[in-house]
Amino acid sequence: SAKPIRKLDQIEEIAAGVRKEWSLGIDPINKLIEVLEDRGVKLVLVEAEGEIDGLSCWVNDDIPLVLVKKDQKK
Repeated sequence: SAKPIRKLDQIEEIAAGVRKEWSLGIDPINKLIEVLEDRGVKLVLVEAEGEIDGLSCWVNDDIPLVLVKKDQKK
C-alpha cells in the first residue's frame, strides 16, 4: 500500500524505486503517459481553476488514478 509522503526528499527515493521496479533506467522517460497506462495507472485530464496542477488517489483501493489539469505549462 502507498505510504504518505512527509518530506520532499522522499519523492526522489520513491521515484528511484519505481524506476528500478519498472526497469526504466535513469534516462528521461519518453511517452510517460503510455508508460503509466501500460502499468495500470488511469490518467484523466480535467478542467480546473486555481492553484491546482493535479492530484493522485486510489480507486477501490487497487486502481491508481492521476488527475491532471489541462493546459499545464510545459
